[in-house]
Amino acid sequence: MIYLHKILPLIVSPLGVLFAGLIIVCVYKSRIVAAATLVFLALFSTPYFGNLGWLYLEKSSSPVVLNDVPEMGTVVVLSGMLSSVLADDGTVLYQFNDSVNRFDLALHLLDAGKAQQVVFTRGQMPWSTGRPEGDVLRDVAMQRGIDGSRIFLTGIASNTEGEAVEVLQLLGEEASIGLITSAFHMPRAQMLFEGVGLNVVPLPSGFRGSKLDPTVWDFVPSAAGLDLFSDFVRELLGRAYYGIRYG
Repeated sequence: MIYLHKILPLIVSPLGVLFAGLIIVCVYKSRIVAAATLVFLALFSTPYFGNLGWLYLEKSSSPVVLNDVPEMGTVVVLSGMLSSVLADDGTVLYQFNDSVNRFDLALHLLDAGKAQQVVFTRGQMPWSTGRPEGDVLRDVAMQRGIDGSRIFLTGIASNTEGEAVEVLQLLGEEASIGLITSAFHMPRAQMLFEGVGLNVVPLPSGFRGSKLDPTVWDFVPSAAGLDLFSDFVRELLGRAYYGIRYG
């Protein structure tokens, strides 16, 4: 099922639309479709439209102010901040990506006494190399001075819905948690965790959208712009799918 969840959205993603347009142009030699495909690529590979999308995804979230966070027992940190690299000698190395804010926020909350314990989800895809993410994060947290008795791990999970189920099994129904994930992902994650019966205090991190004060470079097509808009569409599809299931 996880393969379908990853592959099907590609069909209606910007890249999928572009491939479909190119195939139609090659088969039917349609100038209209060729022009429409070029316009689509030119528009939605600009950072401007991607940034508009991310501002929309993050509009319901606000940056966490440590002093304003209520004291809570448990914070749950969702996976998605590590990449694995295979060294020449076969050793698997791990490095943080731009979602490292999730991990940093959790440690700040523990250090400030705002949370008593942390749960790292053991995110791992069937095709992943190396250890589950939560296992690595636990080791890093302990290296940074967090007592191991305050760190808990879930079972293996391959997506956000699986993480919610695993946290439910670990903590029990009606448990109250502070949920840490990226700001764009928070509405969907909160819906899924509350959908399985958990009480959630959202703690968003890692805001990616920027306030609109565009320059000329925001209207220049780029691979980064297309990637930004593609991620926006993918998150919208995820919200729509789970909104139907849990709505």
